Parts: sequence; structure tokens; C-alpha cells
Amino acid sequence: GKKVLDGTLSSIQDQYGSDTVRIRIDGDGQSLHDMPGVASALDYGHYHELRIQDGFDSQQILTAAMARGRVTMFELARPSLQDIFVRIAAPSPEEITHA
Repeated sequence: GKKVLDGTLSSIQDQYGSDTVRIRIDGDGQSLHDMPGVASALDYGHYHELRIQDGFDSQQILTAAMARGRVTMFELARPSLQDIFVRIAAPSPEEITHA
């Protein structure tokens, strides 16, 4: 029951919004999830949403994607409030090892 977020929706999204990109690439896009720097990939049909690992930036992801096919869309995305909640509510590595 402790407070973990404070501020407007926009300011909260800004805190968590620098590690997500939306991308459309010719082909099936299946090879995007195993690119260096990609923490997770969600397939939304017409595009993929990639979460970038710490230490990587969006330009590195774009360069790697271009090596795998023709990129037809690439944008920085702000996470949804649900995505932010999932990140905050997920157990820490310490909690997992002590369970």
C-alpha cells in the first residue's frame, strides 16, 4: 500500500517513455524480438512494439532493423498506463529469488 507514482499522466509517461518504439518492417517481423538491445517485442499485426534494453537507444534499434529489412514505420512511443503499471508491479529479481 505505498505510493509508487505521482504526477500527471503525461509526466508519468515521460518518466517511462524513452524505451519504447513502434516499427513496421517488410516481411513478417519475427526476427525483431532477437535483435541486440530489444528487451521485449509485441506483435500488433500492422506493427511491432519494441521495448529497448538499458544501455541501448532507438537509433541502434533502427540501424539493426534496417539490416533485417525495409523499415516502413519507426516512431518513439509513450507507454500506456497499463504498461507502466505492469513494470511497477512486477516482482524485483530479489523478490523472485527469495520466494
